[in-house]
Amino acid sequence: MANALTRVGALTLNTGENTLYSAVIDTANGYAYFGTETAPGIVVKVETNRRPAAPVGGVFTPVNKLAILAPYLALIGLLGAVTVAVVTKRRRKA
Repeated sequence: MANALTRVGALTLNTGENTLYSAVIDTANGYAYFGTETAPGIVVKVETNRRPAAPVGGVFTPVNKLAILAPYLALIGLLGAVTVAVVTKRRRKA
């Protein structure tokens, strides 16, 4: 198979830069960016043109827990309102 993937190296990340969840590569500038699934989120910047590859920076991103939970809270509220409406309607018929 001519186009098979081949491992060319490995990279040890800094403490806390684990659970990589997403990646973007910037081939024009020679960097790859990896997002972690941690709280707070971290973006790890890796220089790809250097051998061995090495992390060259990162950004901590604070997590807005309310923004993450808001759709679920709205769904719970909607289910509660529908339940109250159904129970009220059934009691009026009886």
